[in-house]
Amino acid sequence: PSGVEFLIPPNAKGHTETMTFTMPTSLGGKFVPAKLGILAVGAHMHFAGVDERISLKRAAPSAGSPADECLLQEPKWNFDWQRGFQYDTPLDNLPSISPGDTLTIRCTYDNTMSNRKISGALRDQGLSQPKEIRLGEETLDEMCLGALSFVVKL
Repeated sequence: PSGVEFLIPPNAKGHTETMTFTMPTSLGGKFVPAKLGILAVGAHMHFAGVDERISLKRAAPSAGSPADECLLQEPKWNFDWQRGFQYDTPLDNLPSISPGDTLTIRCTYDNTMSNRKISGALRDQGLSQPKEIRLGEETLDEMCLGALSFVVKL
């Protein structure tokens, strides 16, 4: 959307960025099944990341499915320990997502010198103070990503 900017200011602690995605009825011209099982979920941020939460808000929850559900939260994010998590349950019991449901990814950041990953990376670059952080692929850039694996639920 116009005017939306991902920016973590220097010396910001507890700064959050939120990404949302509403499941459409079709993707790339292909029909999206009425119900997809969420088989696995993973989070991804870089050095400033400290907490990531991936949640689901169902437009029309079915019996037994909550309207709001936390799929994953990593409250002590560690860049050196990135992995996905697969649900340990029969396929019929997996959380599900349907067209109209909204995924929300909320990322919290610490762009201060008290964040050891940030302070170390800045020192490696000869810098003594945090700088603005924007979206990007370098470790001193940031991301707020969720990775999900789906299976079709019949």
